[in-house]
Amino acid sequence: MGNIFSSILSEDLPNLISLVRTDITLRDLIKLNNMEESKVDSLIELIQTRVDCISKDIVVMRKIHNEIKEKILRTGMYWFKKQTGNDAKRLLDIAVGKGGDLNKWVKLKLEYVYGFDINPLSIEEAKRRFNTLKHNPNNMEAVFRSCQNLGWTKDSFRHNLMESSTKAVDMYSFDIVSCQFALHYFVDTDEKINKLFSFIDVYLKPGGCFVGTTLSNKKLALLMGDKKSFRNNYFSIDNYNKKSYSIHINGTDYYETKGAKTKEYIVDLDKLNTIAKRYNMSLVPDATKFFETYQDIYNKEELLKRFGVSELDRELLRCSYLNTTFVFIKK
Repeated sequence: MGNIFSSILSEDLPNLISLVRTDITLRDLIKLNNMEESKVDSLIELIQTRVDCISKDIVVMRKIHNEIKEKILRTGMYWFKKQTGNDAKRLLDIAVGKGGDLNKWVKLKLEYVYGFDINPLSIEEAKRRFNTLKHNPNNMEAVFRSCQNLGWTKDSFRHNLMESSTKAVDMYSFDIVSCQFALHYFVDTDEKINKLFSFIDVYLKPGGCFVGTTLSNKKLALLMGDKKSFRNNYFSIDNYNKKSYSIHINGTDYYETKGAKTKEYIVDLDKLNTIAKRYNMSLVPDATKFFETYQDIYNKEELLKRFGVSELDRELLRCSYLNTTFVFIKK
């Protein structure tokens, strides 16, 4: 506890948010460090103010990321219509998590979504969110499934699809395949990348698109250089090398399980594009630039007004800028 407290006093803040969510109160923690009672209230107020600022900035970053995810989905839908002449209606979501994109799917007028994730608790939350959805004018159907024992085999996946869905699901069933902020968890070898695209190839229609967001290997390399670790008030990276790393964003549980950082893998879009071509898919070059576009307008008046802030912390932006987007079109 003393080490955490000392880091707070020295304005090293990455542990603030997790600290104020623990069972021990800030007042108890301060007393453990023998601070004068007269200074306790002012210090608590200072710490809480800093935590609130960090938390608010992270909420804004999430909103911006949600806008980018919607734009990348729209881009995939645009290319699908351009290729086929039809509106995209069916989406497969890889690593759907808690169903955080539900409202986007409704807004985009999708008719059917199948989402799967390795975490059964996340799937239960996705189901709960869908079942309590207040606005679903197109009567979109959404099916969520835990896939702990599923793997990338097309036969077992199709069995689960058929078992879970009221609509017929077969090869080439989906217009869009989406994977948001998750590729870096499972593409650690060329073999797994091949399995991923082989899997997508089975279920994505000709003219369909594989879209998503992930951390950029090139941006990570620029940030890290020869360093093995990096930290600021918003996020930390540890154990960085040319193949993997661990990352934690304060105030989130996306990147860790029960407090332990998970290993994540370097995603090389050039390598993905090379392997994708084996499955008649190709990367849309301009579709990798969405975060760069936002970088140019992050502190423009219109954007800041929309999110109710006067400015965004540059340290937070460094975290956001590490991401990239992608759209692969299947011929």
